[in-house]
Amino acid sequence: MPKLIERRVPYEFLVRWNPATGLLQGAHVKTWGWVEKDGVPMPGTAAASPAAPVTDGPVEGGVPLGEVLTDLHVAALATIAARDAQIVQLQADHEAALAAKDAQIAALQQAAAPASVVQPDEVNVG
Repeated sequence: MPKLIERRVPYEFLVRWNPATGLLQGAHVKTWGWVEKDGVPMPGTAAASPAAPVTDGPVEGGVPLGEVLTDLHVAALATIAARDAQIVQLQADHEAALAAKDAQIAALQQAAAPASVVQPDEVNVG
């Protein structure tokens, strides 16, 4: 009796970043599969799978990231994601600090401005 075996190997890995923020937005993977009969690929059976989302948790139809990349790659991507979040927070903190400094400067300038002085040509002599 012939032995049929389905084979599947990684084929494509697509990573997308958000163009507005530069942050990692998502990833998809495709595999290449074929059927072998007694160790010989059967003609017409080779094909790429549809793209499936790469996930870091259980998702219907998703491919766990650990199946696509090594543990080292997964750890590196987790570090990048954490740093991206840290950068976003630091940028927000920096903008808030700048706004606070601008408000302090405006208050100091207003306090240091001379009291309004009536000019002689503005005096209403009656």
